[in-house]
Amino acid sequence: MLWFPELFVQALREAAILLHDLVVILFSMAIVFHIYLGTVAEPGTFASMTRGTVSKAWARLHHPRWYREVTGEVTGKVTGDDRRPR
Repeated sequence: MLWFPELFVQALREAAILLHDLVVILFSMAIVFHIYLGTVAEPGTFASMTRGTVSKAWARLHHPRWYREVTGEVTGKVTGDDRRPR
């Protein structure tokens, strides 16, 4: 539309610019929200991303089956995947 403005009416060009601006604002907000959820909302997450390790408590809570396989400890949490016979 910007390269060939004579092919489009003025109202359509203005609507396209408004839509573009709104999408940029929403996308920017989504990026900030995504960063927030990935760092501040879950304590210890940023340190885990920079160090490459997680605490035992976090691993036990979020990945109980993997935690049991690695440590041999029982977590007490049983999910659908955990009930399958091996």
